Amino acid sequence: KMAPNISYVYYKERPIAENNQLSLNFDQKQLLLVNHDDRENIYPSEDIHSLEWCFHESGPLGSSKFEAFAVLQFTSSQRIFDHQIDAYEPVVLVVGNAFVDFISVQVMVIHYQRVFTPNVVKLLPFTKFPDCVKRVLPNIANSLTRKLRDQMKEKEGKGNSKSDCIQIDDENGPEAPARRDTHYNIGGTQIEISERGIQSLGVRRYMNDEAMNAALTDIQNRYPFAHIFDTFATAKIFETFQEKEFETSCSMPEEEYNRHFGQFFLKRSSYESRPISETFFAKKMLMFTVNHIKHWYLVVVVNPLLGDINNYINRDTMGHRATAYYVDSLIGTKKYTHDLMSYRLSVTWKSIFSFLRLGALYHAHSFLHAKLITCQYETNIPSQGNNYDCGPHTIVNARLMAERFDQLVMGPEVVEISEEEEDRVVQDVEQFRETFKDYLDTCKIRYS
Repeated sequence: KMAPNISYVYYKERPIAENNQLSLNFDQKQLLLVNHDDRENIYPSEDIHSLEWCFHESGPLGSSKFEAFAVLQFTSSQRIFDHQIDAYEPVVLVVGNAFVDFISVQVMVIHYQRVFTPNVVKLLPFTKFPDCVKRVLPNIANSLTRKLRDQMKEKEGKGNSKSDCIQIDDENGPEAPARRDTHYNIGGTQIEISERGIQSLGVRRYMNDEAMNAALTDIQNRYPFAHIFDTFATAKIFETFQEKEFETSCSMPEEEYNRHFGQFFLKRSSYESRPISETFFAKKMLMFTVNHIKHWYLVVVVNPLLGDINNYINRDTMGHRATAYYVDSLIGTKKYTHDLMSYRLSVTWKSIFSFLRLGALYHAHSFLHAKLITCQYETNIPSQGNNYDCGPHTIVNARLMAERFDQLVMGPEVVEISEEEEDRVVQDVEQFRETFKDYLDTCKIRYS
């Protein structure tokens, strides 16, 4: 018996059912609504006019606090659990357990689009909630708040649980790495990886921070002209800026900023400012590996200091531009996901830009302007076809972006690759886990 994933069903702002299961029959192309009495309401695909998934994040990036709503419309009158539903009248399903079987909201929507079409199944951020969802929000706000509070209490009672992907704890910041017991020498950089980190490289496993950071260390050593932030540094950036209003985050006092990020700009011995040549601003390519709702993706910023307002005034940049590239293996170029992409990109970019702008202001004597940094997210880099390979895709994509350094510093441009490169990316992703485990075995430090 399947666990319920629908908390409530609303019709014309009136609750008509609760604790039901929404699922699909792939063979017969049917939408199923199953209640706790094992009664099934079955709707063939031709009876579905639209199924719009609306989502709202109520916690920091990487948090499991996620609210989702499905707005269902039929092409003819139907019955849902003994309630008559008129054609083209919206039915709001409050999804309280949407992501038990899916790594992210995108995968869930793609799952439904295999039965229906992209024109029927759409994904909307909270900024585009339809009126029917807005009208039921007051009815469920107290219930959702109570559930979140109960979940937090349960979490506190059990202690912080570990997961394969990075999580952000509301009070303690990024989750600390597990105890590490094996040393590796990756291109002259000594790191430690626990058995749990190695296990996350197994088949159909989600790569955790240790495995991701080991792979990023390898890329950093191979491409020294780039600066690659490890996953914990990126998580700290989001912890610091994602919950703040943009205007507030960009006016953070220097003392507070240095308390969070002084290790990038200050000498430890004297806490004096490092010269610009010793900071990441000396690099022309910055890579941020982001984890959002158990999904890894990549943001690459090229020529960050060319976003200085003085460069715009002087027009002395030799054609080069500051550009931010957003590379997500779940999205690609499909138009139906652009609303989500724009939303996620804006949240991601707000945090990264706030971090870069204040660092440039306090330590590079540069005043960055958001409109002078072009954001690019169109690409034909192959997308992932499962729920667990976002880690390998992100690492392979990071290598691909580093390889194109000379081309990207002349940006902005759409990142397009040839058919031969597409085949290579697919092959590299498929072989990544075994290849990287074999590579780590050669890097293992064996003590006599």
